[in-house]
Amino acid sequence: MNKGDEKWSSENIRGDHIIWISNHTTSSTSSSTTDKTDDNSISNNHSEYTREKYPSISDLVDKLHILKDELSTSCNLVTHYTTTQLARYPENGHYVRHKDAFFGSSSSLPSRQLTVIYYLNPAWTEEQQGCLRLFCKKEEHSMGYEGVEGVKKGVEGSESYLDVLPLMDRLIVFQSKLIDHEVRKTLQPRFAATMWIY
Repeated sequence: MNKGDEKWSSENIRGDHIIWISNHTTSSTSSSTTDKTDDNSISNNHSEYTREKYPSISDLVDKLHILKDELSTSCNLVTHYTTTQLARYPENGHYVRHKDAFFGSSSSLPSRQLTVIYYLNPAWTEEQQGCLRLFCKKEEHSMGYEGVEGVKKGVEGSESYLDVLPLMDRLIVFQSKLIDHEVRKTLQPRFAATMWIY
């Protein structure tokens, strides 16, 4: 979903709390603004956080941008910019099924190409739930996920899916326009950093 889509901020739709991270200039933004963000500060509508106050988060963002450059090269992507957010799902938090970008958008701005999610949840267990559910085509269901810790395949109606636990240091990359996904209800606060590559 795009930051400016207020209809996606309802707690019935999503239960997370987010902070947008900016890269080059210090600017205060809220989670509902439509402006592209940079990467030198972490900001929301209540307060502003600088790289100096949060060096670990700054280091993570820097590493995500190195990954962006590597993905751009290896996947032959023409990239324009990125946006990055930190999300905290409280107990019972969730996010309904959605895509992160859409085909045929009438906007003149670049669309999201890749979604990159990095999880920050030490010692996460299956009992805490909160998995990311990635919906996939039937023929993709058998692709090699056997034996991957915290990944389960399943079928819902006529669709297949992968449930991926938000384990610490897990990195997930998928095409923003192609993959429907949802965050299942979590029984414990759950943290993730997400970067979108435009």
